[in-house]
Order: sequence, then structure tokens, then C-alpha cells
Amino acid sequence: MKCQNCSHINFGNATFCSKCGAPLMQGTAPVYNYKTSQYSVSKKSSLGTISLIFGIISIIPCCLFYHYIPALIAIITGIIELKRISRGESPVKNRSMAITGLIFGIIALLVSLIIFAFSFFGKGGYKYPTYDV
Repeated sequence: MKCQNCSHINFGNATFCSKCGAPLMQGTAPVYNYKTSQYSVSKKSSLGTISLIFGIISIIPCCLFYHYIPALIAIITGIIELKRISRGESPVKNRSMAITGLIFGIIALLVSLIIFAFSFFGKGGYKYPTYDV
């Protein structure tokens, strides 16, 4: 389908232009927002926001034991949202949130793997200091 805004050729089932992010004229009717001068479509995707939120949650307590779970959620939802954006099923404006959540999730997962490796495979593990009384 050809975009009315930038004349880019998109996939047949895309709802947003993969180049400029404008809604394509099929299925749902776009609504022009006079306050922000942008098009908005009633169908929205929140996976980019979810990826960003879980990425931040996983980065904050990166030294705790179960922080890899929100990191995995951030990575999975970030990848899904980026694939949906590339197919034109989600607005392009969600790309930055999905990428940021994906990066935070990867950093938190790498930190957890490094902590796990040092705690279990280090030389003798952590030795608590002894004090002479």
C-alpha cells in the first residue's frame, strides 16, 4: 500500500507507514488532532512502553537475585515491538522506547550473568573478612 504522506510503498497489511509513521488509509479511519497537528489512530500498541518500563525495573536492582525476570520481559517485548514496527503494525514513534528497553534489559541480563559467574565459578567464592577481637 502506498503512503499518502511520503509515497513510500508498504506491505499490504500495514496500518502505519514504515518510513514516516503516518497511518495508512485502510480499515481504521485516522483522526486528525488539531492540537498537536498529528494523526492518531484508535488502535495503539504499548509494547514499546512495556519494554522500557521493565528495562528500567531490571536495571535498578541489578544486584538482586531475581532481577533477570524483568530483563527477559524487556528483551522479549522490545524485540516483538521492533518486529511489529518493521512490518508497519505499530507506530514508528514506539521504536525509541522499544530500543531503550531492549538495551536496558540486555545490560541487566549481562550484569546478572557476570555476578552469577563470579559468585559460583570464582576462586573459592566470596570470603568474608575475619576480624580479630
